[in-house]
Amino acid sequence: MRILFVLLLALNLLVLAAWKGWLGPVLPGQSREPARLDAQVQAERFKVLSEVELEKAVSGAASKVRAQDAATERAACLEWGGFDTDALARARAALPGDELNAAGAKIDTAERTVGAEYAVIMGPYVDRPTTERKMVELRGLKVTDMAMTEDVRGRWISLGLFDVEANAKRRLDVLSTQGVRTARIERRTGQTRSYLQVRDAPAPLAEKLRQISLPASTAAWGACR
Repeated sequence: MRILFVLLLALNLLVLAAWKGWLGPVLPGQSREPARLDAQVQAERFKVLSEVELEKAVSGAASKVRAQDAATERAACLEWGGFDTDALARARAALPGDELNAAGAKIDTAERTVGAEYAVIMGPYVDRPTTERKMVELRGLKVTDMAMTEDVRGRWISLGLFDVEANAKRRLDVLSTQGVRTARIERRTGQTRSYLQVRDAPAPLAEKLRQISLPASTAAWGACR
């Protein structure tokens, strides 16, 4: 019995030694525990960062996340107007239509009747060549914000459209200092105006839209009404 006990004890110690790796590799592909840990860790691939390097790494990762969030964020609805028929066509042409379509954004047109507005204008003129010659004269006076418009009365040069009369008067005063003598303010009521509405534009593209403007127009981008 004593011999059997000794043999069992020796066998257990042998199994323990083999399991701990004290006897070296026993099976093919088996390695000692320290060597196996060294192979897994591969210390040369790790670098201890300084406080400054760690802060830069965290900041860079946060910036990347913010950029990804901005790229996927979309503006619910942006509105630009109000335009008459001629200005609406020019405004639509100024939009980056291909980019909006590729991004899955939607472009609509809404119409509303405004109570009163004040237009700074010149004209009417009998035909387009006459109107264009007058616009050339205005450019010679350093007037740049203007647009040709047309209605049943003839062709006009629009020098600004304002919701508040005081703003129209300030525009007229500036034109006067530039040498423009025949411009005047015309009050209009009950006018139907068109508004371009862009829905679901990605944030970077929405910011690009806000930078677009038309000559002789005070129309600004804002949230849809």
